[in-house]
Amino acid sequence: MKIEETAAIILAGGQSSRMGTDKAKLRVGEKTLLELMTEKVRRLGITEIVVSGCSDCPPGTTFVPDMIPGRGPLSGIHAGLRQIRHRSGLVLPVDTPLIPEETLRLLIEAHGDLPITVLTFNGRPEPLAAVYDACLVQDCERILKEEKTSPRRLFDLYGYHPVPYTKDPDLLINCNTPEEFARVQAGYRSPDAF
Repeated sequence: MKIEETAAIILAGGQSSRMGTDKAKLRVGEKTLLELMTEKVRRLGITEIVVSGCSDCPPGTTFVPDMIPGRGPLSGIHAGLRQIRHRSGLVLPVDTPLIPEETLRLLIEAHGDLPITVLTFNGRPEPLAAVYDACLVQDCERILKEEKTSPRRLFDLYGYHPVPYTKDPDLLINCNTPEEFARVQAGYRSPDAF
């Protein structure tokens, strides 16, 4: 799929209970994690960027509130897919700022006939580093009304196209704790490192 046919959905919600503060507003260098992720997808050539879970959005992005709140990341995916005008949305969590741009480009370009394309690491899918088609909105809504709301439930319905991740595993680190955030700060060099 071409990058210009894709929107970006940045998941910036969640309780941040282990971090103790809003992860989207944490600073790496001069910029917040949300600003870094927004700039990363813009450099890819994505122009439609929606943000779930953080209403204090960078200019040129659109905040989308969860339609079914409190149900985990699938709520943000659902809200984003409802909002986007493009066929598909590249879904990324705000707290993985080191994920390489080239990896995201490969993920988008690999998206084809299946409605889900997922980054895999050591054979395991990473459901929050994936491309989802907007046509999945109704399935998301149905799952959100059930007890188990993992995005992996969509995999059971449709399968997925895997895109193996073969680069440095430290670049996939999530900032869930202050210790992990310190590792991200140490890994940050410059925008070119992303």
